Amino acid sequence: MQHLKGRLSTKAAKTVNNILTVLNVLLKKAVEWDVIDRMPCSVTLLPVPKTSMSFYDFDEYERLVAAASAIDASAHFIVLLGGEAGLRCGEMIALEWRDVDLDKRQLCVQRSDWNGQVTTPKGGRLRYVPLTLRLAAALRDHRHLRSSRVLCQDNGQPLTRQMVQYRALRASRRAS
Repeated sequence: MQHLKGRLSTKAAKTVNNILTVLNVLLKKAVEWDVIDRMPCSVTLLPVPKTSMSFYDFDEYERLVAAASAIDASAHFIVLLGGEAGLRCGEMIALEWRDVDLDKRQLCVQRSDWNGQVTTPKGGRLRYVPLTLRLAAALRDHRHLRSSRVLCQDNGQPLTRQMVQYRALRASRRAS
């Protein structure tokens, strides 16, 4: 186990812990299924420092929205979905028009896309998110018939994670 930890020393503590957790589960299953007699060692996870989240202040966010709007409608829409609805990248990609209720001004976030695999959102269950007036207007303006997905390419294919992140990063750089 120490040898494995040594080989993983260049990785982040969280990554090492993910690997050790999988190994621990495998060893426990091997004992449960009588593949091995007992756990050969105990698995001790590395300490992981708690990270703090940073947020844009109101002026920074408005600069970001303006910069995204100057790039293109898609970048503007992505920034609004993230900033005003709090959607994660995978939730944006998996968002479908049937999840949008403009009359009630709310989104139903019930799926997330991870590299083409559609699953439940991070919390494991759906949630309803109120729409700001600006986001509701952007949704009305963005409405299309190319796909059931809200975010898609011109050919109707869903945007990829990299496409969404690129647009957000480009807006962020433009807004300084």
